Amino acid sequence: MLERLRLEMSHYSNFIDLILDDPDNRYGGEDGRSTLVEMLGLLIGLTGSEDDAIAWLINSRGFNDATNDDVCVGLAHGNFWTLAAHTDWLRVIDTYRDLCPALIETVFRKGAAPTGDMP
Repeated sequence: MLERLRLEMSHYSNFIDLILDDPDNRYGGEDGRSTLVEMLGLLIGLTGSEDDAIAWLINSRGFNDATNDDVCVGLAHGNFWTLAAHTDWLRVIDTYRDLCPALIETVFRKGAAPTGDMP
């Protein structure tokens, strides 16, 4: 999956190359690589498929709507701690996924975002 992710992301950002190759140890070398693998595993679980996990990293639907920022831009301009913070955020969402199905649908799934008042 990492090589596929590298290929897909090469059209948008070089942060995958930076994490996997890490020429200046900005992403923590092997720690960055294993954190990226963990992030991808969490995203596959939250989005429902490898294809959707990669697509989410590219356009960060839901995350972008709330923050006006893209995950891949943040990771491209960040470092290991940026990668770790995003992975931690995904881990929290995954841990409590049964408590927030509407959030997961809105942020990680292809379904339409809910309209009207939200609690």
